[in-house]
Amino acid sequence: MPDFLKGSDKKEDLTVSGMWHEERETKALLEEEERFWYVASTRARDKLIICGLTKTDSSSGEELPPVEESFLGMLSSSREAGDKWTLCSEEEIAPSYKNKKRTLSGSTESANMLYPKIVSPAKLARLSASAYAMLSWCPTAYRIAYRQGRTMQWTLRGGEGTGGSEFGSLAHWVLSKWDFSKESLSELLPCDNNDESKYEKVLIKVPYELREEFRSVFSRKQIREILSDYAMSEEGKMLSALSSQKGENKLWRETPLRVFDEGLLMVGATDIFWEEADRICLRDWKTTTEEIAPGEYYEEQLKFYAYSMYIFRKDKGLQNKMIEIGINYLRSSSEKKKIIEMSEDALQNTGERVHEAAVSALMDIFDARYEHCTRCPWGEICSKKHV
Repeated sequence: MPDFLKGSDKKEDLTVSGMWHEERETKALLEEEERFWYVASTRARDKLIICGLTKTDSSSGEELPPVEESFLGMLSSSREAGDKWTLCSEEEIAPSYKNKKRTLSGSTESANMLYPKIVSPAKLARLSASAYAMLSWCPTAYRIAYRQGRTMQWTLRGGEGTGGSEFGSLAHWVLSKWDFSKESLSELLPCDNNDESKYEKVLIKVPYELREEFRSVFSRKQIREILSDYAMSEEGKMLSALSSQKGENKLWRETPLRVFDEGLLMVGATDIFWEEADRICLRDWKTTTEEIAPGEYYEEQLKFYAYSMYIFRKDKGLQNKMIEIGINYLRSSSEKKKIIEMSEDALQNTGERVHEAAVSALMDIFDARYEHCTRCPWGEICSKKHV
């Protein structure tokens, strides 16, 4: 008989193989919990509510940190975990629960219940500029794009260079690198592929997913012609002058935004904006015509950016300036560009609509905007019978 079974005082001792088994079992359970945590975190759309128990010291009443391997323990180690939960005191717990507070065996420390913060009415914790614009354009389209996971891009089934998503993305990449002078376009967009050294030098800098579009001589020619016309416009000349002012932050391109306002995180990325003495000019580039890329949608997107910028500057104590928004349809004459000056009232009104959209997105009421159906890119797959 093995020694560990001979005496009753040794029956609880583990053999070497038993210790190995226990160690492997503990490790396997921890890995399973981590996988579950990963699945929960990556599947959450707007919020992930973690429920659990935490202990307080019976003498001091101070909260004790949760077990390191628990979900709350993993959350508490996060840099942003400080205000992500609300600890309810005994007085806040409903009477029916007061007598159910249990004491862990071998400890005088009691467990308190954790309650999520109540937000009423319920609203999204995070809203992007494109999601807000889509809700404004048509709630039904928002449902298709966000609740059913359809692609958000305004894709175009047309010929090469007519404004499809890859063509537009390549044009945006060029705009992010361009100094707005007509002369430099041939460096960014070589005329043909014969000059391999010049062509390869640029190709290696192009994002991988856009290289196929860049290889097209016709696409490069189309973008070069579009931007050549823009470089000759008054705005193009002004941006070229701003771009040449080294060391002065007066021109911002591809700028990400993350602004917190009244419990809502507003996110997005602007194409370009610049600051003048009395105003901030915010622009969005479009390589399609307005008939294909509806102005109402992109105007709401720009208004979202303007409001985010307004809140950011207000929180930072920066000078309050007029925010001017505009859509640059690069295939159209710049003189026909629609410019909107966002007054204080217009910004406040946009802010109200942004927060209303964050609430309506959770109400599961997605009525169609019938007037937009003929131009909606999801018209063919929309479940509404009128399409």
